Amino acid sequence: MSNIPIPDNYFDDFMHVIKSSPELKKTPEDIPKLSNSGFGIGGSIGGPFGGVLGALSGLVLAPVGVIAGAVAGGAISSVVGYSQSSSYDSMITVLQKLSPKQKKEVASKVIDLVGSASINALHKYIEDKEKRTNLIKMLQSYT
Repeated sequence: MSNIPIPDNYFDDFMHVIKSSPELKKTPEDIPKLSNSGFGIGGSIGGPFGGVLGALSGLVLAPVGVIAGAVAGGAISSVVGYSQSSSYDSMITVLQKLSPKQKKEVASKVIDLVGSASINALHKYIEDKEKRTNLIKMLQSYT
């Protein structure tokens, strides 16, 4: 934990900054996709593709087509959705769902990286690409 006191609203202010920073959102492009979040999002995004494929094959092949279409559609949905999902957005979703204790831990680590509990200092910190990368890597350890 940081030796710098953590303001009560720091995590919420920090989340606002990372959600609205175009520089931070671009940073993970060089970092591999998160391995545990994409497929859930993939199913949501790609679901309509699977449904259409299942319906079309059902019309053509009747009962066998429905089963084959459902299997193929589900696989295609996951692949299409995963390829369109953002590891950065997935990371933000996971961070928002952390327990209060974990949020305090994240806030403490961010403050340690930045060297200050000031949101202005955080803005200045993320101007540097290497520092942004270090921040993203630290945050990914929680996802």
